[in-house]
Amino acid sequence: MLIYIKSIFRVLILSIFLGLISFSAYGQQWGVVEKSNITQQIGNQVYFLHNVVKGNTLYSLAKVYGVSVNEIKAANPGMQDELKLGAVILIPKAKEAESTVTTPAISFDNYFYHVVKQGESLFSISRIYEVNVNDLVKLNELSSNKISPGFYLKIPEMKLQSIDLPKEVEQQQITTKESRYFEHIVQPKETLYSIAKRYGIGVETLKYINNFTGNSLQSGQTVLIPKVLKDWQTRESKNYIIHQVKPKENLYGIARKYGVSIDQIKAINLGLSTALSIGQEIKIPRKSNIKGYIEHQVSDRKEKLSNIAQDYQVSVSNLKDLNPGAPSKVRRGETVFIPIDFIDKTKEVLAIDFPEEEKPIKIDSVFFVDPAFYELNKDRVFNVALMLPLYLNDVDSMLSIDQQKLLANRGELRAFRFLEFYEGAQIAVDSLRQLGMQLNFHVYDVTEDEMKTALLLQDRALSKMDLIISLLFRRSFTLVSNFSKENRIPLVNVLSKRGQIIYENPYVFKISPKPEALYDRVADFVGKNFSNSNTIIVRNNPYQLTSEYNLISGLLNEKINSIAPFSNSFALQKIETYMEGRQETYLDTLVREINKTEYSFNLNRIIDNPYDTVWVDNSVKTVIYSNDSLNGIMQQASLFRDNLIVALGSDEVFAIELFTKLNFVRDSLNIKVIGLPDWHSFENLDVNYSQPFTLRVLSENFVDYNSSATKRFVDKFQWAYNKVPEIEKYSFLGYDATFYFLQALFRFGDDLVKNIEDFQIPLLQNQFKFERQNRRGFENTYWNLYRQENYQYKLEK
Repeated sequence: MLIYIKSIFRVLILSIFLGLISFSAYGQQWGVVEKSNITQQIGNQVYFLHNVVKGNTLYSLAKVYGVSVNEIKAANPGMQDELKLGAVILIPKAKEAESTVTTPAISFDNYFYHVVKQGESLFSISRIYEVNVNDLVKLNELSSNKISPGFYLKIPEMKLQSIDLPKEVEQQQITTKESRYFEHIVQPKETLYSIAKRYGIGVETLKYINNFTGNSLQSGQTVLIPKVLKDWQTRESKNYIIHQVKPKENLYGIARKYGVSIDQIKAINLGLSTALSIGQEIKIPRKSNIKGYIEHQVSDRKEKLSNIAQDYQVSVSNLKDLNPGAPSKVRRGETVFIPIDFIDKTKEVLAIDFPEEEKPIKIDSVFFVDPAFYELNKDRVFNVALMLPLYLNDVDSMLSIDQQKLLANRGELRAFRFLEFYEGAQIAVDSLRQLGMQLNFHVYDVTEDEMKTALLLQDRALSKMDLIISLLFRRSFTLVSNFSKENRIPLVNVLSKRGQIIYENPYVFKISPKPEALYDRVADFVGKNFSNSNTIIVRNNPYQLTSEYNLISGLLNEKINSIAPFSNSFALQKIETYMEGRQETYLDTLVREINKTEYSFNLNRIIDNPYDTVWVDNSVKTVIYSNDSLNGIMQQASLFRDNLIVALGSDEVFAIELFTKLNFVRDSLNIKVIGLPDWHSFENLDVNYSQPFTLRVLSENFVDYNSSATKRFVDKFQWAYNKVPEIEKYSFLGYDATFYFLQALFRFGDDLVKNIEDFQIPLLQNQFKFERQNRRGFENTYWNLYRQENYQYKLEK
């Protein structure tokens, strides 16, 4: 292969020096074909009789006659790709009915839901999904434009419909390897903006596709339009994937595999029954399951738990672990939780029903703990306080409320808001006690009432605490912090993101990670995994996140290699792969790529020394997306190297548009993307668009439900409280914060503050890595970094 490429390159190089080839000359070669006026009807089809002359190709004929290459081949059986001079071939006449353009139209019959978040409006949501505000009002039968957080808003799907166009603006189909574009002929008074608006795509996208450097157009000029416009035909498919039934599979096992319920599958597969056939294709709703279980609704009068276990291919023991107290027969209307990932393979035996008072005691084994570390303080009794707003006074009044109403509104009752934090903390306390820690655990109900907090702090017992873990309102925390400083008691703040809480108290520990540490985490990760990649920072605009940009660009330049290598043979191979099936020349591509690099990247050297290594400048590059869009990224991206985009912007619309446009070039370039700073909260980012780029995001709240530690914690939590723990209710955080600081206290005793910076242990939700901030308190500097892979999230180490 290299010999073939080498000979081509030598011809091209010679052509450069002799001035025989230029970009403009190449662009004029398509004018060779003259359309024949001779036609012949065969059956119901009219054909042109075309006499092949020098310069004719199947592609040029297809373009001029407005048909596809495959249609020409079908009309001429046995035809080869290379045409014979003088041969007369049949070319089917394009039907006028094909002179249509596909445009998106609103379908009120099909829609999906968007859950309204704090700060969103109908206008901002309409921008995300590119629909009209009036259509949203009409579909949702709204009386005004006001919407509230938590409201389920119907979003109309876009579908493709064909609209006949006048003959003077007839669209001619261009068939490439992927058939991605059709041709628009510019009419008098048309502008690039009006064409972009007409087809519903961006001006910058049009400029990139057509290699336009300016905005001016001439009447009669050709503009390429993406055939499927903005790919609206995937609007529906993005909400589900297709599963082909394999031997021995049933609907229950498929539901458990994908973490969705039977009812959810049936909802998008009308008429689907539980009897499946091998090879049958069914739609699976694309939903992320962070709970670790699905719900089975009992529809028969009674259903045996053993039958349910058999249907879902789990053991009865697994079901009983997730559904404590469930009878052997469950009644119609009841819900049974089905585990999806945390299946304990050691329990594939028949379950033994113990009487409630005879349940065996479970020893905590969420994480392995070596007792040898705690010999020094095994005889000491520690006093620990947990302060959080439980609103215990509200509980008495709840006793008079109807039970069904109480359960229905449980999420809105403040007495239940932080209950799971306490429950997770209690599991950690029990595990340390079983390890041998002698511990008095005091729980205080501390609300926003400053007067009550001040009275509480007068209790002399509090001054003898070895540790205070707090989840408090701002003013109450200020009082507790002053008390902590005065008595030199380590004080943990669990939820606050305010950096000021550590300013006045050197004994405060802030668990919520330091925002700036996020960029250190990214830079360290890039340095370890992408040090030789072509790194590009893509900023949404030049005005926002300026200090963050200065920080990350400086850190990245420190971590990555200043020059990076790649082999000449790899460059030649990439060119060969890139050019396969394309209509561009090797020369066009090479000149464009060489111009991006330094002078030492020499074409002759690559050809003559295919096994040598080339070193190129590897400094971090920057693109302002609002100014340069995809064209700016393409100017900085490399065909020959791996590209890493660090996308910097807090606007979800920016992220959606970025991935939409990157998908135009994903087959040509190798690109990975890291999203900053808070992309983990973007709920409307289509995974079909972002996953091909192995999107990585950062968050302090990530639980890997596939880890053995998480499975054991979930099992233990269910055993203790008859429910599944949830991230949003702070159960994992309650365990992590208490488990970490109790271990540190047990190990270091009074020297906890001195040793905390070197103390790290595995946790469930986020790791803790504390650093003292300028002689003040301590702040966590660890951020979770995780990636999209196979429609799941994988934690980066």
